[in-house]
Amino acid sequence: MQQTNTIYKDIVLIGGGHSHALVIKMWGMRPVAGVRLTLISAAVDTPYSGMLPGLVSGHYSFAQTHIDLAKLCMWAGVRFICATVRGIDTSSKSIALLNRPDIDYDLVAINTGSTPNIQRTVGAAQFATGVKPIAEFYQKWQQLKENLQHATQPLNIALVGAGAGGFELICAMQFAWSQLKEQTSSPLEHQFHWIISGSKVLGNHNLEVQKKALAKCRAAQIKVHFNFYVEEVTANSLIAKSLAPDNTSNEEFKRETLAVDEVIWCTAASAAAWPKAAGLNTDQQGFIAVNDYLQSTSDSSVFATGDVACQINHPSPKAGVFAVRQGPILFKNLGAAILQRPLQLYRPQKTFLSILATGDRHAIASKSQFYCSGRWVWRWKDFIDLKFMAKLTEFSDQPPMQIQPVDPVLSGLLTHPKTSQISIFKRLHYLFKGLPNVSEEMRCGGCGAKVGSSVLSAALHKVRSDISVHKRSDIIVGLESPDDAAIIDTGQRALAQSVDQFRSIIDDPYLFARIATNHALSDLHAMACEPQSALAIVAMPHAAETVQKRELYQLMYGIIEELNKAGCTLTGGHTSEAIELSLGLAVNGLVDRQTDNYAFTSKTGIREGQQLIITKAIGSGVIMAAQMQLKARGQDVQSCIENMLQSNQTAANILKAHRCTTMTDVTGFGLIGHLIEMLRGTELSCQLSLSKIPLLNSAAALSVQGIESSLFEKNFAARRFISNAEQWRDSPQYPLLFDPQTSGGLLAWVDADVAEQCQQALRDTGYPLAIIIGEAFINSADIPRDKSDLQHAIQPSITIS
Repeated sequence: MQQTNTIYKDIVLIGGGHSHALVIKMWGMRPVAGVRLTLISAAVDTPYSGMLPGLVSGHYSFAQTHIDLAKLCMWAGVRFICATVRGIDTSSKSIALLNRPDIDYDLVAINTGSTPNIQRTVGAAQFATGVKPIAEFYQKWQQLKENLQHATQPLNIALVGAGAGGFELICAMQFAWSQLKEQTSSPLEHQFHWIISGSKVLGNHNLEVQKKALAKCRAAQIKVHFNFYVEEVTANSLIAKSLAPDNTSNEEFKRETLAVDEVIWCTAASAAAWPKAAGLNTDQQGFIAVNDYLQSTSDSSVFATGDVACQINHPSPKAGVFAVRQGPILFKNLGAAILQRPLQLYRPQKTFLSILATGDRHAIASKSQFYCSGRWVWRWKDFIDLKFMAKLTEFSDQPPMQIQPVDPVLSGLLTHPKTSQISIFKRLHYLFKGLPNVSEEMRCGGCGAKVGSSVLSAALHKVRSDISVHKRSDIIVGLESPDDAAIIDTGQRALAQSVDQFRSIIDDPYLFARIATNHALSDLHAMACEPQSALAIVAMPHAAETVQKRELYQLMYGIIEELNKAGCTLTGGHTSEAIELSLGLAVNGLVDRQTDNYAFTSKTGIREGQQLIITKAIGSGVIMAAQMQLKARGQDVQSCIENMLQSNQTAANILKAHRCTTMTDVTGFGLIGHLIEMLRGTELSCQLSLSKIPLLNSAAALSVQGIESSLFEKNFAARRFISNAEQWRDSPQYPLLFDPQTSGGLLAWVDADVAEQCQQALRDTGYPLAIIIGEAFINSADIPRDKSDLQHAIQPSITIS
């Protein structure tokens, strides 16, 4: 029996379209044991196109109309990679990504949608805004609303495109302005124009629907321009050849110009170039040619659905309804193909229900020659859309279905040379006999998985009292010091050594490696050392050899990429197998000698009056814990990852240039824990400004909900060093002082006369949230001594303001 957490094959989904969103949800309920599903999407939040007009009209919020792909994947146990696809190599089965290493696959499915054909018209790409990608269009729409509201003269807004999408959007924009006009009592009458290249609108709908649409435009005072074939778009006009009204019979055209202030482009769909460049068969328009199983007609390991594909035997309009219906078939066929089983045919319906929103909470429904309209139709559409979105955005507290035993086809059992020696009964046992499920409480990864500060201190104290550590004269900073790295005298230059290791906090070995490497290097940066070399210790999850090669490649690529940026060389390492991915790095740095001393920065050396600077936001512990509980927005998780990916090297150089005397990085013990280390043994206290401490998006809100890292409780014990802790315990920011950070920023003390200058220098070089958060002062009260303290040192004191 194969272990259910062993991965043998990779299925990769490119694009977060409707089909793939449904596949992910179904995968969460019925995963294929031994197969890893990965989604690659350039966006974290993907819109449901059917609700875009409602979003523009103002009937729905952004959250109501977008699927959080990161959260959906987290729930379903699907790996999510936020990246842009550049191309695909079908011969090597690899996917080229922008600014990161290639991803290999065994099967790949493509559902990237399409974009309006904006490149074929002169000036359109420069002066018009395409409806897709929807994220870019929505951002433009937000700006356009501001322009409409603050304009000093009437504006002309044109939408080019005679299809259903064009009709719904022009109605939605006009309605949104009418509502805004009423709210602001604006006297301006902005004009909306619907640009039609031919003689009729909504060509795929019946005549009655076309009449209803035009009647709606007349009622909303939307000008409809028929036979207006746009040849060029300029900064303030549409230039077209237009059919002269008095020459319809011989089709004589005249040039016509329409003055416009904004142009929205919603024409026929256009295909991406990279599928054809990859050698995949396409139709005449460049869309991927697929058979009746949704497989590429030229490569059986490639599937495609939605607007990016064309089913050769049954071509269909580019409409979201087809992508939705293809989802369940795609799910079944991906599973069947990876298990070498028969595939299921997909037959698109010849007719389908179409409901067109008219902006004002009315809609027109049609199917073939049937049609109806009214407010009740909009409510019908609203019910359908919200029900669909609920499937992909609302998750029960119950986890997805448990993984079943691995099919012998995946493990290689049925193709192994000794298969003939295995009885049919044993094969059936492999197929159907599962292992008992062993579960444990979710524990945080990253620095949230560290041993608590008090545990570590107590253990070190006891072991040093029971067995003496060998002393060497060339060890300048060693085990007895709380510093970030050891310092060893080598004669000319000192050697700094540090080590970090933790299990992965994200299901992306490349990004995890970059985060872990930056985290390890931060110990050297905090001591102002020059990174020199590193050794890696890798524990790889159990997997098929091919999968392990893929994972190790991603991991090593990330390690080397970050080490190279720091001028540090990877010199070797060790790999082993384990239940989950973990990475450790032993890093070495060099320190120059200055006269009789070495020029490194330690955690000690604070002076009265110095200012405390933090270089990055905190909150990564609570956000990553919230992600595990499906309570964090995907976009907030991505912002957190970007924060962890930022190196501290440049910040350390700037701080050192501004006479920083004491510095450390904020990691597992939280801001308070590391600040205590800096204050310990001094007669200084810190006045800490809680409101100035920068927080990651949603960190405070998640903390208020009671979400915390598994290390939080141990860190929270440090509150005894805060003189006025009771006063601040109800503040949303307060718990984040104890939040364990992974690859956090630097805490540094600089003289007051250069603190503002240092803060600005940090902001100017890529640390926009760097800020002064505290000041060192001598407490005039009697300074208590904590006799339980291991060093019998003066008890640190922090006052929050």
